[in-house]
Amino acid sequence: MAISLLEERLVSFAKAARRIPRRRQGRPVHSSTLWRWHRRGVKCGDGRIFLEAVKLPSGMATSLEALQRFVDRLNEAPAKSEAVTAPNDAEMTTAIEELDRDGV
Repeated sequence: MAISLLEERLVSFAKAARRIPRRRQGRPVHSSTLWRWHRRGVKCGDGRIFLEAVKLPSGMATSLEALQRFVDRLNEAPAKSEAVTAPNDAEMTTAIEELDRDGV
């Protein structure tokens, strides 16, 4: 969905960044982070999720509603595939014994 200039509350990337909770060690999110979310997106599952934005004569802007949609999509995206875990010692011993029986 695209940002509607008439129906949504536009804010600069700097003001939108201030709406996001502070990060590590209480440091605020920088406006360049929102630029990165807009241009490069955020890896999520097998794809990327992008922040909607518009280019204005005064600079780039997003809307509070677009920020909410971005966060909603991040939370709705499927989790990454489960990582394959290494076999434990008992499983390794069993596998080696089976290979020895098969002559491998």
